[in-house]
Amino acid sequence: MSARKPLTSSLPMAQTKHKRQTKHRGNAAGVIEARGRTGRRSATADHKKSSARQARPQRGTRPPSWKNASVRSGIMGFVLLVFLYLVDRNKPGVHLLDLMLMCVVAVAFYIPAGYYWDRYLYQRNLKRQRGPGARSRGK
Repeated sequence: MSARKPLTSSLPMAQTKHKRQTKHRGNAAGVIEARGRTGRRSATADHKKSSARQARPQRGTRPPSWKNASVRSGIMGFVLLVFLYLVDRNKPGVHLLDLMLMCVVAVAFYIPAGYYWDRYLYQRNLKRQRGPGARSRGK
């Protein structure tokens, strides 16, 4: 009786595990439908989705204010000042007062931009809450 050597090969073996492929189902016109659900959604799924949307607490839609825009712009101005200071601290000729002046100019731009952005989002949210077909007040 002789001892057998295990079968080993220096060549790489082919992979045998394949990811399972789903069938493409064509319709009468020959168009391939998208993978996943191809049928109609059940009425219970639509009902669940609408009831979940109603059960979610409504976020209060606050009108835009210059105070909120100012506070948010002040915070962003401070973050910008810290960022610019960290980036430019080793460069010769850059002073903290110069960086502060740039941040004041940026805040002066951020305040009205933030207010008008909030106003746009507020009006869009009001339209969505009124629903489709509701007429906006003449302005």
